[in-house]
Amino acid sequence: MSGPLRDDRYGGTEAQRALAEAEEHAARSDTEIATALRALRGQADAVRREHAAWRAGAAERAQRRAELARSGRVGADLQELQRRVDAGTSTWAAYVDGSDRHPAAVRARAVAERTITAWRERQDPTVRKPGPPTPGSG
Repeated sequence: MSGPLRDDRYGGTEAQRALAEAEEHAARSDTEIATALRALRGQADAVRREHAAWRAGAAERAQRRAELARSGRVGADLQELQRRVDAGTSTWAAYVDGSDRHPAAVRARAVAERTITAWRERQDPTVRKPGPPTPGSG
């Protein structure tokens, strides 16, 4: 048989050859996808393990932070903040996000911001100081 669909050089019709090639390509793609999914699952498992380890230490870190603040070794403002946290009138989250407007929290945040800015400047001298832009800098 001869004609447009028959090509004996490839063992059958061009359509059959194209179908066989497509099936081979699909099988390779399935294998590559399965390999990629296994790798992603492995990475996700590693991230979950790291997160669990971090969370396991979070309570211990919070306890150490509270003890240090209670002792007054990190300043009177943080000692006052910890007293308020212990009394249930504030939280460390409120201190960090700025919703705690108690004067001790405001002062402690200002110290923390200056400390962080100084650290950043030591890491990268191009860091700008917080505040409104100066004329001609924008």
